[in-house]
Amino acid sequence: MSWSRRVGISAALATVALGVVCLSNGLRRVSRPFPGFLVAQNRIVVSVARSNWPLARTARVAFSEIVAVNGRSVSDPREIDALLAAVPAGGAVAYRFRKGASVFTENMPVGRFTFADWLAIYASYCAVGLVFVGGGLWAFLRLRGPAALAFFVLCLAIGTVLCTGGDVYGPYWFTRVYFLAHALTPAALLHLAASYPEAVGGSSRWRRVILVGLYGGCTAIGGLLNVFLHEPWLFLPLVYTVYLLLANALLLYTARLAANYWGIADAAVRKGLACALVGVLGSGTLAGTIFVVYPALEWAISPLVLVVPLALFPLLTAAALARRRIGEAGASTMSVRSRLVLLFLGMVESMFLAGVGVFWLNESWQHLIDDLTLNRNQQVRVEHFLADPPTAAAEVDAVLAAARTADEQWLVAEWRAALARGDRVAAEAFVAQLSERYRAMEARLSARRSWLVRVSLVLVGAVMVGGVLQAIGFVVAVRRWLIRPIERLATATAVLATGDLRHRIALTPADEFASLAGSINAMAASLHEIQQRMHAERDARQEAAGAARDAERRRVARELHDGALQNLSAIKFGLESAIKHPGSTSLSDILDGTMQCLSELRAVVDDLRAPVLLHASLPEAIGEQARAMGRTHEVDLQLELEPAVRVAPWASQDVYRIAQEAIANAIRHGNPRHLTVRLREESTAVILEVQDDGRGFDLARVRQGSGLAGMRERAAALGADLQITSDPGCGTRLRLAVPRSRATSPA
Repeated sequence: MSWSRRVGISAALATVALGVVCLSNGLRRVSRPFPGFLVAQNRIVVSVARSNWPLARTARVAFSEIVAVNGRSVSDPREIDALLAAVPAGGAVAYRFRKGASVFTENMPVGRFTFADWLAIYASYCAVGLVFVGGGLWAFLRLRGPAALAFFVLCLAIGTVLCTGGDVYGPYWFTRVYFLAHALTPAALLHLAASYPEAVGGSSRWRRVILVGLYGGCTAIGGLLNVFLHEPWLFLPLVYTVYLLLANALLLYTARLAANYWGIADAAVRKGLACALVGVLGSGTLAGTIFVVYPALEWAISPLVLVVPLALFPLLTAAALARRRIGEAGASTMSVRSRLVLLFLGMVESMFLAGVGVFWLNESWQHLIDDLTLNRNQQVRVEHFLADPPTAAAEVDAVLAAARTADEQWLVAEWRAALARGDRVAAEAFVAQLSERYRAMEARLSARRSWLVRVSLVLVGAVMVGGVLQAIGFVVAVRRWLIRPIERLATATAVLATGDLRHRIALTPADEFASLAGSINAMAASLHEIQQRMHAERDARQEAAGAARDAERRRVARELHDGALQNLSAIKFGLESAIKHPGSTSLSDILDGTMQCLSELRAVVDDLRAPVLLHASLPEAIGEQARAMGRTHEVDLQLELEPAVRVAPWASQDVYRIAQEAIANAIRHGNPRHLTVRLREESTAVILEVQDDGRGFDLARVRQGSGLAGMRERAAALGADLQITSDPGCGTRLRLAVPRSRATSPA
C-alpha cells in the first residue's frame, strides 16, 4: 500500500474516532439540566434548535452573548451548566444577553436534555459526517485523478465538521478542530470545482501554487477563528465570512457543472455531470441559502433540516466520479469554452472576495460601533453620577443592567453597597475605578478603530490593484485564447486561398481552434490530393490525346500512301504512256483507276467524318447505327437518347465512333439479349452509356485490342472520362462523360 493511501486511511479513521468521542460526550448530557438553547465556547447562542426548545419561541437571543445567569456574571459556558444544576426542572432562569449595543434580559425555563435531542444533534451530525468520510474514502481508494483527491479532501473536511459539530455545543474538546475544518471547507469545494469534470491547469506548477495559496488562506482564517474565539467583534465577522465563502464555492461548483454539462457531448460524462448536479442542488440549495442569510437569521434552524439533506452530496458525487471513470476517454480536454467560463467565474470570484472583505470590514465596524456606544453609555452614566449624586440609585441600576464582565459587575455591586450604607467616599472610589475602566476601554476601542482604518485602506488598495490586474489578465486571456488563434487561422486560410494547398496550420493543444485547424489541414490535404490526381489525369489525357492524333495522322498517311497515292501513281504512268505511245493504254483503264482512287479517297474522308452525321444529329446517328446492328443480330434494343443533346461538330465524330465501336463490341463479343444505349446531357457533362447483359469479360485479363484502344484514344482526345465495367457472366457497361466545356466548344 502506498504512503498516500496510508495517510488517507489514517485521516479517515481519525475523523471517525472524533465522531465516536463526540457521540459519547453527547450521551453523557442526556437527562442533565439544559437551558433550552445551544451555547458555543465563547458564550454565543447559536441558532440551531429543535421546535420544542425555548429558543424557537425567543429567536432574538440567537447570536447574542450570554453575560450573566440569575444576576451572576459568567465567563465560560461551563459555568452556565453549573448554575443550572441548582435549578429544578421547569424553573425559570434570568439570562442577561448582549447583542450589538443592546443588553437585555430574558427569562427562560430549564429543561432536560433528552435522548431525542441527542439523536437530533449529535447522532444526526455524526451519521451524515460518516457518510461523507465513507464516500470520500471510497473514491480515494477506488478512483484516480485530481477529482478523486479533491473530493476526498472535501469529504474529510465536511466529515470532520459534522463529526465534531456536536462538541461545539459542549464539552468543547474539539472546538478548534471544528473551526479549522470548517474554514478549510470552501477551499476543498473550490479544489473540487477546479478538478471536476476536467482539471484546470492539469499538473502545472501554477495549479499547485494556487491550491497551496487557497488552502493556506483558509487555514489562516481557521487559525484566526481559534485565536479570536473569545473576541466577538472579530470572531463573528470571520464566521460569517466562512459561510459566505462556502456559499460562493457552492455557486461556482454548480456553475462549473452546468457549463460543462451543456458543452460535453460524451453521454457517459453527461450522465455523471447530471448526477453531480442533482447531488449539489439537492443537498446544497437549502444549506447554501441558510449560509448566505445566516448573519441575518432571526429564527431557529432545525438540525435535521440543516444536516440530513447533505448526505446526498457524497453519495451522488461519488457516483458521478465513477461514471466519469467509465467515460473518461471521451472527456474533452480544457476547451476554449471552459476557459472562458472559468475566466468569467474567476472575475465573479474576485468581485465576490472583494465583497466578502467589505462585508467583514462592515461587520467589524458595526461591532466596534456597538462596543463604543455601549462603553460611552456606561461612561456617561458614571460621569452623570459624579455630577448629580441624588440620581445614584437609577444610575447604578442602569450601569449594572449593561455590565458585561464579572469585574465590572463586582465594581457596580460594591458601588451599590457603598451607597446603601451611605459611604459616599467609597462609592466615589468605585465610580472612579469604573470611569478609569471605561476610559481604558475607550483607548482600546480607539486603537481598534485605527487598525480597522488601516485595514480598510489596504483593502481598498487591494481591490483597485486587483481590478487593474484582472482587466489586464482578461485582455491577455482573450488575446491568447481567441484573437491569436483566429488570426492564425485567417492567415492560413488566406495562404490556402492562393492555391498553395501544401500549407498546414500548426496544431495547438487540444481545443476548439485545434479541432478547426485539424479540419482545415485535412481539407487542404484532401484538396491537394485531388489537385495532384487531376494534374496527373490531365497530363495523361494530354499525352493520350497527342498519341491519338499522331496515330490518326499516321493512319491517314498510310491509307493515302498505300491506296490513293499508289492509284494516282498508276494513273500518272498510264497517262505518260498514252502520251508517249498513243494507243498503248486504254483511256477506260485510266478512268477506272481514277474512279478507284476517288473511291479510296472518299473512304478515307468518310472514316474521318461519318457520312450519317452529314444529314442527322448525333442522337439520330447513334440511334440509326444501334437499330441497324440490333436488327441484324436480333437483339432487344432500348434507346434513351435525348434529342436536345448538344455536342460540337468536331467532338460528335469521336462520340459517334465510340458509340459505334461499343455497340459493335457488345453485339459481336457479348452475345447479349438486351442492349441499352443512353445519351443525355447533365449540368456538367454529356453522358453516353452502352450497357448489355451479355457474357462480359475480365478487364484485368482481357487483351486491350484495337477497339478498346481506339475508344480510349478518342476519349483522351475529347478530354473525356471513359469507364468500362464488366465481370464474366454479368454483362458490360461503358460510360463516357464528355465535359460540357469540351463538348460544346470549338476545336
